[in-house]
Formats: sequence, C-alpha cells, structure tokens
Amino acid sequence: MNERAEVVLPAAETRIMLIAPGGQNPVSSEFPVQHMMGIRVQRKSSAAAIIQTYLQRMRILETSQILGGRKSSSLKTSAFGAFHFQPHMALVKPGGFGGDDLYDLGSAFRREIGTLRFNRFEVQFGTFNPSKAGWTKRTESLAIAENCHRCDRHLPIGTVVDIWVNAFTGSERMYSQCCNTAIYLLEQMD
Repeated sequence: MNERAEVVLPAAETRIMLIAPGGQNPVSSEFPVQHMMGIRVQRKSSAAAIIQTYLQRMRILETSQILGGRKSSSLKTSAFGAFHFQPHMALVKPGGFGGDDLYDLGSAFRREIGTLRFNRFEVQFGTFNPSKAGWTKRTESLAIAENCHRCDRHLPIGTVVDIWVNAFTGSERMYSQCCNTAIYLLEQMD
C-alpha cells in the first residue's frame, strides 16, 4: 500500500511521551534519556478521526490466524501493543534528550512546530532485516514454559529460542521456530 494522503495535525493537539509501556504517564523512575521519545495524538484531535480511517483499513489484516487468542482491534483498543491505542510517532532516540522535563519539551515543540502535515500513507511488508534496524541476536533456551501466540502449542522449558535485542531502543523480542515461521512471543522494554 502506497498512496497519497492528507492529514493535518496541529502540534497543539499532541503531547510528548516516552516510547515505553505506560509512556504517556511515565513514572518518576523512568528518565527520558533511557527511552525513545515521541509525540502522541490526543484523542480529541481533529486529525484523530482521519487517522482512525487508516487504522480501520488495516484491521482487515487481523485474521483469526494472525490474532491467535487476541480480541480484534476496535476504535479505541488495539490487538497488538498498548491496549488503549493512541496514534503516536517516535522522534528522539534514547539519549537524544538530556533533560527530564517532558512538559517543557512538549511546550517548546508545540510552540515551534505549529502544524504537522502527512502526505503519504505507506505500508511495507517484507522480511525482518535485523542488520538495518540495529538488532543483534543471541540464542537461549526457555527458562519458563510458554505457549506459541499463533497456534497455542506448548513450548516447554528448554525450547531453543532466538532473542533479538535492539541497540537503539533496548527492547528485546523473542522468537521461536513454531508453525514453520518465526513467532513473536514476547517484547520487553528495559
């Protein structure tokens, strides 16, 4: 999918967030220097309804085979990632902002940027290319039993898995060869 789009997002309708679990409401022990930072679109934004139309088009890909045991996404929830979905975009890599006051950063962003314009809607399908994305791999055995998130097959302790670690974000993804494909089991943000 690659097509022309027209989404106008007033910067006043965004908020700065940490790209981490619960990043829209960071706890005091999480420092911006340790995480990617970005903007999230407020639900009341004039652009939110337009963004939702793009998300609705993507929901046709949520087949029962892809979802496994998950519930399908809705207008306010996501089958993958954060349960209460809000559109967001990463802007700064970990360490790219040395301060600890997201409020001041967000105020300066909204004051200086004014309006964001998005003119392209593109979805790329392809194979995972870890070298281009900053990922390194190590092989381990499961220390606790897991179930495959695609077929629900039991993966006992000792099952060999590949752990991919992203050098930029610190996130880890675990894959197991099950169903003749690499299956996403777990993502952990440090």
